[in-house]
Amino acid sequence: MLLRLEEWGHIKLPKVRRRARAERRWFPLLPSELIPLAWSEVNDSGADLSSVVVRPIAPEERLGFRLFVDRFHYLGCGPIVGENLLYIAVLPDLADEVVAFLAWASAAFRAPLREHYIGWDEKTKLKRQHLIVNNIRFLVPPWVRVRNLASRVLSLNLRRLSSDWQERWGHPVYMAETFIDTSRFKGTCYRASNWTYLGHTAGRSKRGNQYLSHGTPKARDSRSPRNWLWRAKTKP
Repeated sequence: MLLRLEEWGHIKLPKVRRRARAERRWFPLLPSELIPLAWSEVNDSGADLSSVVVRPIAPEERLGFRLFVDRFHYLGCGPIVGENLLYIAVLPDLADEVVAFLAWASAAFRAPLREHYIGWDEKTKLKRQHLIVNNIRFLVPPWVRVRNLASRVLSLNLRRLSSDWQERWGHPVYMAETFIDTSRFKGTCYRASNWTYLGHTAGRSKRGNQYLSHGTPKARDSRSPRNWLWRAKTKP
């Protein structure tokens, strides 16, 4: 925001005193791969999908959430800027074994596919963009192998997402989006949970105050996935 205000001529920022670290990690004292994590293997025979519970994490679970996501998600787990909520999915029948991790954050600032789909002009987007959220992380750990679990978890999460956002941030959300890297994933669980595929992004990401090509166009799904753009409606 400060860089954009300077670009528009409203402020003048001082010179940068020191360079930011190339990579900021949540675990400065010990690499996450060296921290022991406990889990139990979960498969179809031991899982009842009707019993799955999706809920926001408790404060004391935040470090554990980051450890698991940092180790097992291909993007890792860095700081989240702006409004966000973190969730886990658990199986009460299996001693509340955690079977999925989800992170939601403010929507991507610039997404022409989304703007065209909704019919927004730039002025309207700036007023209403806070009503959209981005599924920035979704992890089913590798030791959990349960058919239809991912789509079930997504559906349950969306049912409560708007009310949880209202309680935490003071306003509801009416649409969710995500971007799927199609070189890695097909987005099957999003399709199965009734998300709408909108198309491929241009393969750019935000760096400081610029959008730079990273060479990996993503598919967009609305409720929505990351390199596909997808969309989905949430319940107010």
